[in-house]
Amino acid sequence: MTQDKKNERLLPEAIIDLLVEDIIESSDENILEEARIKYGNAPAEAERIRSLIASAIIRAKKEQFLLAKKELNASRSAKSENQILNFSLDTKKALINKAKEHTPSLTLAARNGEELTENDANCFLQDLIDLGVLDKDGNLK
Repeated sequence: MTQDKKNERLLPEAIIDLLVEDIIESSDENILEEARIKYGNAPAEAERIRSLIASAIIRAKKEQFLLAKKELNASRSAKSENQILNFSLDTKKALINKAKEHTPSLTLAARNGEELTENDANCFLQDLIDLGVLDKDGNLK
């Protein structure tokens, strides 16, 4: 590599270094004075920029929220197709026991004396539907 090409590559880096050094060595008063000249009222401009950033963050979070809400509603709609998930907990437990009796090969994990929760029952019932043991209305197949 020739010296000229090496210098061409280093020149932008040297300029950047000088600019950064100049900014670091500048006093706050000098920076504020330059901002006042360029923007008029530096504190007001800083507040305007903060407001723009805050608005952008809020818009992004609203978009995330709306997307999550849309996905949740779609998930709820899909689950509501399974009427079995709307039954009472006692009815769900009875259906699980009925499916267990009807399908001898079906085994359930030991619960070590813990009570079956609504969520556990929904998961079991969804698994039974997916396995083809029950239909979405809770009827044995």
